[in-house]
Amino acid sequence: MTETKPTDTQFLTIAVRIPSWLGYGREMYQGIASYVTENNLRWQIQTEVDSDGELMPHLLDDSWHGDGAIFFRYTDEEIEVLKAKNCPVVSTSRVSEHPWVSKVHADNVQIGRLAAEHLISTGAPNLACWIDPERAYCHERLKGFMEVAKKYHRDVQVLECIASVYPADRKWSIIREEMRQQLQQLARPTALLARDDIAAAGLIKMALELGIQVPNELTVLGVGNDPVLSWITMPAMSSVAIPAKEIGWHAARVLHQRMEAGRMNEEVVNVPVHDVIKRDSTRVIHTSDELVARACHFIRLADPERPTSVKDVCHELNVSATTLLKRFQAVLHCSPKQFIDRSRFEESCRVLRANHAPIKTVAYSLGFKSPEEFDRFFKRHAGLTPSAYREGC
Repeated sequence: MTETKPTDTQFLTIAVRIPSWLGYGREMYQGIASYVTENNLRWQIQTEVDSDGELMPHLLDDSWHGDGAIFFRYTDEEIEVLKAKNCPVVSTSRVSEHPWVSKVHADNVQIGRLAAEHLISTGAPNLACWIDPERAYCHERLKGFMEVAKKYHRDVQVLECIASVYPADRKWSIIREEMRQQLQQLARPTALLARDDIAAAGLIKMALELGIQVPNELTVLGVGNDPVLSWITMPAMSSVAIPAKEIGWHAARVLHQRMEAGRMNEEVVNVPVHDVIKRDSTRVIHTSDELVARACHFIRLADPERPTSVKDVCHELNVSATTLLKRFQAVLHCSPKQFIDRSRFEESCRVLRANHAPIKTVAYSLGFKSPEEFDRFFKRHAGLTPSAYREGC
């Protein structure tokens, strides 16, 4: 029996518009494609691709006609036109707020929490957040950051830059001057969360122009794990990883359900965030306590196959467990065991991202006695299994 090739009329036309400047945008496309494949959907996806004129361009504006859309951002005018056409839309950004548009994005409060935990672990005496007060996601990240800072009885200096309203032709010059003024007035050393990787890269560059050492005087953490900005920034930039594939997958799922039901009611999906990717911009321990600094260095250099214990650290430094605990809590606001577990978890994430060996093999390579023990450890720290984490990478 010869298989009949479907005609174009059997496909649904779906618009996907993700800006090229969004570092994790390509991974969102992967997530969308995964959902389409898993569910055998007949979607003809149209997107704006810069192909140097070698592909037919698609202009996805208010004149576009189709069955559904996934947009990172949209204008009020085009969304009203799509609503009139009864075309469901899913937004993957927190910037736009229309009650009938479903939203799928990273859990921004959790981003703030993860960032604060990471920056506090560096021992920096001062904490800061650099935000755009006109952006909802900035306030959500600040909320999570403040929650953790309060838990550790830490103050946070909030630096504001309303970049979203500056004219495009002068935006960078205005932002640059604000960065200059704010960094010059900032206490040192400070550990700072930037609103995203673009802002973090700009802040690091300005710090270096001002002679502020990164990370020793200014520890900077971005958001997005942009594959270009993270590595071309000097020093290489640490960043909270956005679960882009999961966002794309859930955006496709929500759009599919909206089209199947013939409804355009709002659904909001906060995709969990689990990982801070450590690079040189935060790889520092701010402390004059030589004992704590030596202990951290020993823990971080330990062989992953032979996990370090608090007893090992005490033996290496010839110090009692009680003294070590008091010094860690005074400087890093955590116990030596918590610091060891955090380092072990970060190494586990790194190996899972870089190594495609079976989970069982990974577990033993990281010094766990069994895959089950590794699974329990990882779920305790990330809220999901090692396999689920790897699938989202």
